Amino acid sequence: MTMTWRRVPLRYQLALVVGLAITALLATFSGVLYVALRAFLFTQRQQQLQTAMLTATNAVFGPAPPLPHHVVSVPPDAALLRRFRDLADTLTEPRISAIIFAPDGSLLVRGQTTGRGTAAGSKLPPPPPRPLIKQITQVVASDKSPFYTGSGGSQRQRAMLMPLYDQRGNIVAVAQVATSIQASDALLARLVNYLLRGTLVSAVAGMALSALATNQVLRPLSRIVVASDRVAKGDFAIRLNLPPGNEISQLGAAFDEMVAQTAESFAQQQRFVADAAHELRTPLTAIGGSIEMLQLGVVDTEPEKRRRLLASIGNEVDRLGRLVNDLLMLSHLDQQPPTKHEPLDLQPLLLDLLEQAHIVAPQHAFVAQLPDPLPVCGNADQLRQVFLNLLTNASTYTPVGGVITVSGQAATAITIRVADTGIGIPAQELPHVWDRLYRVDRSRSRARGGFGLGLAIVQTIVLAHHGQVAIASTPGAGTTVTVSLPRIAAIPQQADQSSGNPYLRQVVGSDRGGIL
Repeated sequence: MTMTWRRVPLRYQLALVVGLAITALLATFSGVLYVALRAFLFTQRQQQLQTAMLTATNAVFGPAPPLPHHVVSVPPDAALLRRFRDLADTLTEPRISAIIFAPDGSLLVRGQTTGRGTAAGSKLPPPPPRPLIKQITQVVASDKSPFYTGSGGSQRQRAMLMPLYDQRGNIVAVAQVATSIQASDALLARLVNYLLRGTLVSAVAGMALSALATNQVLRPLSRIVVASDRVAKGDFAIRLNLPPGNEISQLGAAFDEMVAQTAESFAQQQRFVADAAHELRTPLTAIGGSIEMLQLGVVDTEPEKRRRLLASIGNEVDRLGRLVNDLLMLSHLDQQPPTKHEPLDLQPLLLDLLEQAHIVAPQHAFVAQLPDPLPVCGNADQLRQVFLNLLTNASTYTPVGGVITVSGQAATAITIRVADTGIGIPAQELPHVWDRLYRVDRSRSRARGGFGLGLAIVQTIVLAHHGQVAIASTPGAGTTVTVSLPRIAAIPQQADQSSGNPYLRQVVGSDRGGIL
């Protein structure tokens, strides 16, 4: 049943729910109306009977004597019986019947329509209902005047029982007056018929109008479903462009944004795969060509060429290894595995990297302007990779004799700047430098051994540390990369890792100037 309901279109589900809600509301209203009208009609009949009974008994017997009352089981005499007949005839009308019962339930007098001057041959009242003996005895015992509904002939009637007293206050009989409620029953039956028809028509009309309105409201959802199906099939150019408005319009705008981002991500993935394949193909082609030359024996007689060929193969293998390692690192970072972050001081880490950079690239001058300490919370290996990549890029694209400066600031955040006096980056290329395998000048980068992954790794690691990274560059003047990381209050006491380090807040020597 649940699965069948789920297969029903939403517009029909809503229409059915609205129809059921209308039916429930109208059924409740109809029930309340029926009960209220029935009570009103019965009350009206009861008041009519009660007024007639009190008027007639007061006229014939006078007002009822005060309590206590006693039951007289002796048969009434002729005078009392005549009074009973007068009372019954007085009460009897074409719409009201009257009967006088003895306290034991036996019939004493039945009213005739000739009473009170009613013309002979007038329409007789319907046969009155006959009360049960226990009803009469209850009236005698309780001295009350109850109402009940009974059947007289083919009609339902509303009847009233009332005790009659003699002058000494004894109960000598029980009078019953009854009137037909056929008209009330007919009115209530017509009301039920009208209410049922009205409820049915209202429910059907409500369902139809709800289906139309829901179809209009949910039409954008249908477009979203169709568009989602097309996106699933690879069509990323589709857009909904819904006018601004309600929540469905907001959903459409979110869908368009999602598709745009998905299309961009898919395009980046395709570019990434193509670039990675190209980067892998270049060294593989060189390795394949070199191996083929070795297999053909072209350099067997020339040891020097053979050595250079083997060295070239080794360089390409190293290049492939670096590319694969970078790709693996990016893949690992993308998976966002849980890494251990702990308090650390960036100052000794940066000074150690500067020392290594000076050994690898002594043709540059390295300047450290680092306050002590630079407390952050992070993964030491990953942060080391960040600044190693930045220093490597700065060394690679800075001419001989250039200056590379690493400065720091410990404010609300720890800010590290790596600035060089290199060749710089054109302004139109800056937004793309964080893209994977993107290089400003492919031939120049390939010649320098770059793959376009270094800055992508930097950005990924910094963002994983809840930090920010930015780049500014002027062609011919140099580039500055700024890394900001959250600062912690303090780091645990540890040995002074910078003691004896000749690179603390001074220029690291170069082949042209030594320590400045």
